[in-house]
Amino acid sequence: MNIPAYVFSLCEVAARESTRFAIASIHFSVRDGVARAAATDGRRLVEFSWADLGENVDGLPTTLPLAACKAARSWNKPVKLKLVEGRARVTAGDKIKQSVSAESEGPFPKYDDIIPEYSDDEARTIAVDPTLLIGLLETLKALNEWSGCAGLAACEMTFPNDPTKPVVIRGKSDVGSVVAVQMQTNRDR
Repeated sequence: MNIPAYVFSLCEVAARESTRFAIASIHFSVRDGVARAAATDGRRLVEFSWADLGENVDGLPTTLPLAACKAARSWNKPVKLKLVEGRARVTAGDKIKQSVSAESEGPFPKYDDIIPEYSDDEARTIAVDPTLLIGLLETLKALNEWSGCAGLAACEMTFPNDPTKPVVIRGKSDVGSVVAVQMQTNRDR
């Protein structure tokens, strides 16, 4: 399997506690001819998918331990994953960089069961400029860290039916806060 370098950014999501060995890893699989990689820390789950499978995808799914994934991330280039005699070989160029057991110490969660598919009646999908979303999250983080707020206990987010109107976020803490964010840019209209 050919793995783009960006996939190893999933190291940021994978569990770091040694006691959570089944999820202190990145899980690789193939479904419908598409390569997939997923990581979770038990609270959030991120999956990447890409079309360039390369060769030797027999034996998947497999899980690579976090240490091997962090090493592959440091190479900052695409790598190949091959399964040979029960071992996962991660190579960059001609050289084997990592060879680890392909047997995980526990099952990776069945994340297809975790990521819900909603009908139009159950949820509303909005298109968001990623930079605006990042700005929104940074604002919430700043509110949460501001000493006067004593930390946010919760946030309520209101998404108007009219996509040209701002999303309203109300922070619940000792000090109330309201943030209005225009999630649609002029180019989206």
